[in-house]
Amino acid sequence: MGSSGPRNVNRGYIYVILAAPRAAVIGIFRAILTYDPVTPLRRYSGPTLSVITPLNNASFSLHRLIRGTGHWPQMDKPDQLNGLIDAFLEGVIRASR
Repeated sequence: MGSSGPRNVNRGYIYVILAAPRAAVIGIFRAILTYDPVTPLRRYSGPTLSVITPLNNASFSLHRLIRGTGHWPQMDKPDQLNGLIDAFLEGVIRASR
């Protein structure tokens, strides 16, 4: 799976899903559907970073947008995403000194 754009990433992801044992895929999706992230997130008070794709962008968004990506920005544009994460972590480290 290269980083040649959202279509190729999606094809690669579908290939991985189809190659996985059916019981594993079903188990993963059941776990995703029953997991409640709200309770642990309410307890977290540390710094946060939200990175989105154009599919999630709105005028009221408080996020960092990576253009030219689909659902998998970490695979579509890994260098750009890593740069955003590095800058965020450097800011957290500076603020904690």
